[in-house]
Amino acid sequence: MRVYQPKSRDVAASNGYKLLRKAEIAEAIDQRISEDAMRPAEVLKRLGEQARNEQSAYVTRFGVDMNRLIADGKAHLIKAIKHTANGDNIEFYDAQAALVQIGKAHGLFADRTEVTGKDGGDITLRIVYDSKPTAGDDDTPPATT
Repeated sequence: MRVYQPKSRDVAASNGYKLLRKAEIAEAIDQRISEDAMRPAEVLKRLGEQARNEQSAYVTRFGVDMNRLIADGKAHLIKAIKHTANGDNIEFYDAQAALVQIGKAHGLFADRTEVTGKDGGDITLRIVYDSKPTAGDDDTPPATT
């Protein structure tokens, strides 16, 4: 990759802008990003592993079997590792938080608001017309007798 000197950063920015305006370059960049992006199924799979508490299979009476956890491709279950005087403290992602995220993805927790009138009663609507409607207007209110 070519590195620009500080005095020519404006030239690099200008060239980059021009290149991004070319359709084939923009498409190639979008393609590369989509290849690296996590698909929805993979997101749900990882959340499922967290929700099922799959890290528990790697916990022994001596701690966490990190070698096996990493060899099995489950390192993404680790949220943080803190080195202390008493050894490493390994924190995993919260299973309940993962369950909530999965529930939201499946629409299980639809937020709904019920709107009612005073003291839970009906809502009364009053329609006020600013001007007198013209004959034949579709919005003309029904005639009252």
